Amino acid sequence: MTRSAALCAPWPTTRGGHGGGDILIGVDDNGCPVDEVDLSDRELLQLTELRDDGRILDRPSLTVERALFLGKPVIRIRVTACATPPVRCEGVVWVRPDPTTRRASREDERVLAERRRSLDTPFDSRPLPCAGLDDLDLELVGSGATTSIASPIIETLLRRRR
Repeated sequence: MTRSAALCAPWPTTRGGHGGGDILIGVDDNGCPVDEVDLSDRELLQLTELRDDGRILDRPSLTVERALFLGKPVIRIRVTACATPPVRCEGVVWVRPDPTTRRASREDERVLAERRRSLDTPFDSRPLPCAGLDDLDLELVGSGATTSIASPIIETLLRRRR
């Protein structure tokens, strides 16, 4: 698997999570940092350029930085979940449903495509998960201003029904 494919895999989650995550370069399979990690600006730039080289579509949102892991220097790539899954690397969808990265099955791709369709609605029809009742302007809602704004639209729709 290429580095580009590894960048695609954290985005989608076929199990209903939010996707995204961190990739640490300089950590072995046992979770221990290794010595001799190239932390040069050139290496960081090459990793950042993976985003723009055209092999990954939709283009990822990621940051590349030096970090410490268990007291040793590593490179951390923070990948943000893609709002329009599935993400393809050279035409292949990769997923990471558990500690392994693998090619997506048809079912995985179907689930990801459904998630994309659910996000293709107009912005004002989508729920905003972080909003609560405290975010509503109850005085505005109670004053009837919203009704007066919507009433011409409602009247037009009622006329069309007749």
